[in-house]
Amino acid sequence: MLNILQKSTLGLPLVFVASEGAGNNCVGAFMILVAKETSSSITKNKKYICLGIYVYIDRKETFALIRRNSDLTPVLEKFEHFSLYDMASFSEWNIKSLCGNLRISIEPLELADFDWDLYYDGNEKIVAIFESIYKNMEDKYGLKR
Repeated sequence: MLNILQKSTLGLPLVFVASEGAGNNCVGAFMILVAKETSSSITKNKKYICLGIYVYIDRKETFALIRRNSDLTPVLEKFEHFSLYDMASFSEWNIKSLCGNLRISIEPLELADFDWDLYYDGNEKIVAIFESIYKNMEDKYGLKR
């Protein structure tokens, strides 16, 4: 497992370090998280593919985009609710500054220009594109729903 070791002065994750048994810590373009607790969206000890990291500097919070257990909808969950199982190579992720530099999104390149608004509106073509991208992620890491 990988754990957040330090936080920045804003309280945001700064350094990730391997703890005992971490194994291969860099899996390429995707990040695998393990839930530390159970909530309405996540189950303790279950692995999740991280679809993005969203840093809200103005709120001093960091979120991971994962698929909710109940209906598999991508949702933001506080990053602190997870441990890192395998960490992505961020050279294969896209970083965007938003809201006048008060928010940052970090996403796998496959999802960097994805239209989440159309996805949540139920656009069948966009939903199918997302499902294809997600299936490729699952297949690569052997994670099934």
